[in-house]
Amino acid sequence: MRAWILSSDESPEPYISLVWAESRGKAKQMANCWSPYMYQWDLEVENFTSINAIRAKSLDNCEDLSEKEICLRLMKDYECIFYVDDEIYNEDNIEAFEKLFEAERIKNDNE
Repeated sequence: MRAWILSSDESPEPYISLVWAESRGKAKQMANCWSPYMYQWDLEVENFTSINAIRAKSLDNCEDLSEKEICLRLMKDYECIFYVDDEIYNEDNIEAFEKLFEAERIKNDNE
């Protein structure tokens, strides 16, 4: 499926959301969907025309990859930034970002 990066002119924050859809219009319909993944945000958009949808061709057909792998590709290929607690993660501290997933996996294994 085609990958799309959504953003909005309405949002005061520079949030983006990665979605997979057959067309730009179907991708834009997913702008206000809640998701448990770090790479998908509810953009809380009221005006459909304020949604920007750009292709993320390097992530086409990657919806079955792990959350970690998708986030890492967004950081490397699209210079995306992730906010976790009070930390900002980007390509400069990508190793620390990877460790977040390892810590989460260990936590889940112990439960």
